[in-house]
Amino acid sequence: MEVDTGASVSVVPTQMYNEVLSHVQLKKGAAQLPSYSGERLKVKGEAVVPIKYGMQQSMERSIAVDVIDKKMVNVPENFPLLFAEGVGTLQGYQAKTTLSSDAKPRFHRPRLVPYALQQKVEEELNRLQEEGIIRPVENSEWAAPIVIVRKADNSIRICGDYKVTINPYLGMDNYPMPNPQDLFATLAGGRYFTRLDMKQAYQQMKIHVDSQKYLTINTSKGLFVYTRMPFGITTAPAIWERAMDGILRAIAGVTCYLDDILVIVSLEAEHDERLRQVLKRLSEVGVRFKKTRCSPLLSHQEPYPRRNENYAQLEREALALIFGVKQFHKYLVGRSFTLVTDHRPLLKILGPKEGVPSLAAARLQRWALILSAYNYDLEYIPGANNREADMLSRLLVPVDVIDPNEEIYDLDYCEQLPVTAKK
Repeated sequence: MEVDTGASVSVVPTQMYNEVLSHVQLKKGAAQLPSYSGERLKVKGEAVVPIKYGMQQSMERSIAVDVIDKKMVNVPENFPLLFAEGVGTLQGYQAKTTLSSDAKPRFHRPRLVPYALQQKVEEELNRLQEEGIIRPVENSEWAAPIVIVRKADNSIRICGDYKVTINPYLGMDNYPMPNPQDLFATLAGGRYFTRLDMKQAYQQMKIHVDSQKYLTINTSKGLFVYTRMPFGITTAPAIWERAMDGILRAIAGVTCYLDDILVIVSLEAEHDERLRQVLKRLSEVGVRFKKTRCSPLLSHQEPYPRRNENYAQLEREALALIFGVKQFHKYLVGRSFTLVTDHRPLLKILGPKEGVPSLAAARLQRWALILSAYNYDLEYIPGANNREADMLSRLLVPVDVIDPNEEIYDLDYCEQLPVTAKK
């Protein structure tokens, strides 16, 4: 099940409605929902239903639609290695880290692990060793502390806090990441699409033996080095993008962005053959995918939900940065950018060269870890001088409501804001 927090309504296929929501009475609605190819989805009806996730609950407008569910015949059977258990190993590519000339080894002691998480940390370290993602070492000049992230299923993820070790010394990898115009140009003319989601994408690429020492983590169970590319180093997106482009460059109608691969064709008859070419090429290089069936479920999120009203002021200021970065993720990843805040304490908590604070609230730790994957600077500007943000948040003007059914025929963006603080 896939969630898109940028959509204004929830879309449920008729098959799912019949299986799990048939007790909900549908009413006729006037919604018009265009697909990627411009076709109108056949709306069966709509209803307002309660949606609950964890402790969060809200009433959302849901629309049942007829969806053509075209299944790929015998894909797992024809390409069994692509959907095998465990982590894949990308053949012919290895990640290398190049540090600046002024780089000096940084060694950090392990952080204390709460008693309630010690067993889970040990189990996760054992799993990473068994899958060949990390290996123990006796000593190292470099060592990053770990950050423990709780996942929704109550399991944990272990990440190295590389903001305090190698990230400040990693130069920008100038391999071009796809920009919006490139992605839209690839989609143009397409009518049939398949999205492939890789399993632990970055960790399918080995780290060159000469670079492994820089990725050492210091844990309560000793020192370990990553033998696979970990999350949290700033050059990872560009390294992965370069490899995927090289592997699939010869196949038309295929675009890669981070851990997603999109296959696009204009004729249905071409779809299976092109998809087969992609899967054959990927099977040859050793990658693996998640064998899951995704159904469309689109929901809307307000920029500042009510559940966030109880946040402390520090958390609200941090949330503003995280919200902005997430909204523009595909524009920012792989590029240098500057975040501006008028809340000075955030410089110590979310600064690009500051370690993830071990005593901070779990929410702040999680946000700091999210930012560690980007190449950014954090700049403090007093509120009196932060006029652009002040204007946008306080200067309320009447605006025309855009018809939600209106189609967009052209899209562009500005490199710079037309109005600056000086103007």
